[in-house]
Amino acid sequence: MEKKTLGVALTKVLCPICAKQIDGDIIMNTLLTESMAKKVEELNGKTLGWSDKACPECIAMIKIGIVFIGAVKAKSVVGQHPYRSGNLWCITDEAAKNILGEIPASRSAYIDVLDAQAMGFPDVKLDA
Repeated sequence: MEKKTLGVALTKVLCPICAKQIDGDIIMNTLLTESMAKKVEELNGKTLGWSDKACPECIAMIKIGIVFIGAVKAKSVVGQHPYRSGNLWCITDEAAKNILGEIPASRSAYIDVLDAQAMGFPDVKLDA
């Protein structure tokens, strides 16, 4: 039986806005050994981090306005990504400028769910 010396894996990354898994890089080992091929194949379907680009659904929202990502400040840890509530809201550039003072370059921003509720955003998940 011939040894498998080339491994291939399709990795996953997370959308920076909605945190949905999307296809990432295709990885192949350059050191053609059986052990390296196995290590690469173990990465198949694994999430390796955050994408540099938003998923197609979030890109469609960004074309409409600014996307607010719901966060739970009480559950967030300083220095880490905010604890996400699962809420996403798309608002006009004008409304975002009134709230934030400027349009974020990323076309997205985190908002605490308590603040979102106070502003009347719909379907706020507070117990996330």
